[in-house]
Amino acid sequence: MNKSIIILILCIIAFLTVCSVQTIEKKSVDTIKNESKMKDITRIDTLIEKINSSRNK
Repeated sequence: MNKSIIILILCIIAFLTVCSVQTIEKKSVDTIKNESKMKDITRIDTLIEKINSSRNK
């Protein structure tokens, strides 16, 4: 009886640990995607500035 309760508690702890790790990984992937989008936006901005400056010359 006691062994089955201990095993059940360990399974619940393992399940909760896996779930929390997955949510942390998802958040980090989302932040990486957002950072790459911001880099692309700044690249586009710099290209637009270069084009505009070359037109003004």
